[in-house]
Formats: sequence, C-alpha cells, structure tokens
Amino acid sequence: IKVPVMIATFQEIDAGHLALDHLLEVDHRLTLEDYDPISQLPEKQPVSVLDLICEMIVVSDNEATNMLADHIGLEKINRCVEDLGTKSTMLAHLLARRDKYGGPIPRLTARWNKDGSNLTSADDLSQLMKVIYNGKAASPRSCQTMQEILEISGKQGPIGSYLPATTIVGGKIGHITDPEDGEDLGETAVINGDYVLTIMCNRVPPFSQRKKETTSEEKVALRELSTILDDFHQQHSEMPFYFKTTVQPLWYHKPISPSDVISILSKAIHDVYYQVERRR
Repeated sequence: IKVPVMIATFQEIDAGHLALDHLLEVDHRLTLEDYDPISQLPEKQPVSVLDLICEMIVVSDNEATNMLADHIGLEKINRCVEDLGTKSTMLAHLLARRDKYGGPIPRLTARWNKDGSNLTSADDLSQLMKVIYNGKAASPRSCQTMQEILEISGKQGPIGSYLPATTIVGGKIGHITDPEDGEDLGETAVINGDYVLTIMCNRVPPFSQRKKETTSEEKVALRELSTILDDFHQQHSEMPFYFKTTVQPLWYHKPISPSDVISILSKAIHDVYYQVERRR
C-alpha cells in the first residue's frame, strides 16, 4: 500500500503543495512498530519529505507512511491511484493499532470494501509500477526520482535474489505476519526497465501447519504454471507477455519460504522473458 502513498506524495509535490525539502514534525500518536527508524526519533523532530519517502519505501517504515498519508489525506491518495487505472486498491486506514488515546483508528469503507481494510492487488501494483516507469504517474522528474528510490529498495527484495548480478530491479516488498491468518509476502518490481512482475503469497501457514504431502490439486496447479511458462518460451514472440495464475508452489512438503517461492518464480519468468526476447 506504500507505493500509492509515494505516488500521491509526488503528485502533491508537482502541484506545489509539498516539496522534497519540506519538513514534517514526527508525530508518535500513530506509531505501529517501535523499531521503525522514524518511530525512534524524538517527538516533533522535523524530517524532510524526501527522507520520509525513502524510509517508507526502502525500509518500509510505517510511521513515515502514516505521516505522509495523514498529511495528504486518504481520500486524495485513493483518488490518485484510481485515476491512474487501479481497480481494487484502497488505503482505508493508517498503519497503526490505535491512536494516542487508545481509541480505534478511523476507517474508510466502500461498497467493495465494507470492513475498511487496506487492499491492493497484483494487477493494480503492476499498473502503478508501469505508469511510474512510463513517466505518467507524476511529472517526468518525479517519476525519475521514484525510480531511483525503488531501485535502492529493489536490491533487497526476493524478486532479484536469483537474477544475474547486473540486473536492475526497482521494487517494493510488503510483509505482514498474522499468527491466525498466516504470512503475507509480496513484491512488485520492474526488471531492467523491461517488464513488471508482481508476486503475492497470501496467508501462508507456519511450517508446523503445512501439509506434509502435495495433494493432486496442487500438482495440477504446478503443472499449470509449468505449461504457461513453457508455452511462452516455445511459441510466443510478442513482448512483453502477461499472465495471471493462482498456483500453489511446492512449499508444503519442503522447507521453503514464501520469499524462496517468489525468488524461484522470478528466476523462471526472467529466463523465459529474455530467451523469447533473444529470438525476436
């Protein structure tokens, strides 16, 4: 959800309502994690908008996110990304458990988001990354700055883990751990400025709760992914290609993490993309 906040912030800069060197005061009323860098600063310490954006994207600082989102307004952020082509993205509440008085955090709702959850999708994230790299998410200068920040962030994400060392990955990871629902891990990235890849692993159970054997349904899903990749590798010449799948990779009977799954899928797609590109 932090990519929409970044884009909306740069649109505010382009409109003259903010500047990269504009200072916002640290406000601990909406701290989520005490270990976030901004959360460790003294109350009311001034921090530049540029530093807040970098902390939000590169280290995923939640309080930096809240400061920017609270300053801009959730409704404006949501209108911004909707205008850029998203269909199911909504920043419905700030990233905090409670306000400074211990009360609930206000939530926005919609017909398709009745409980006021923060929502996005692989389609929407890919769309937002595309318009950033096409220079259409904000001014060309702002899009270039966003790319530079994303390419610092992308050095630490799982999508680039198994790719060649010279690969330029502009990406943002998202990670939520819930003892009841399991682990959510995803990353959206642009590879070498050539294509967008977004992979989301949702509600992955802890190792102790995973199945010991792969079911026939999961084997079919894995064959489906293999068929898709092989089809593009062998037959398709039009680039870039795009596909969606909800396959369940083999993380149930092997000690493999969602991060490993993302890295493996990224490597497979990277190889397919560039082998097809070389045949053109």
